[in-house]
Amino acid sequence: MADAKERESKEKEPKKFEEALGELEQVVRNWSPATPPWRSLELFERCVSLAGFCHKKLEEAQKRIEVATKGPRRQNWS
Repeated sequence: MADAKERESKEKEPKKFEEALGELEQVVRNWSPATPPWRSLELFERCVSLAGFCHKKLEEAQKRIEVATKGPRRQNWS
């Protein structure tokens, strides 16, 4: 059972930052206090996963920017 859940989770893994952020916003918008506790836990776990994905993508972008601005072509903009 755990293998099927892991496979399903990997299939749902977003490919882009925008997809992950959009899904995260949708989950948060659609959650309500009437949501059953077991479903709230599932949604929470999904949100944690999506937030982690977004964080990873932002860190990657930050590193690329740092490399690009420290390279030999860097111009002094100040």
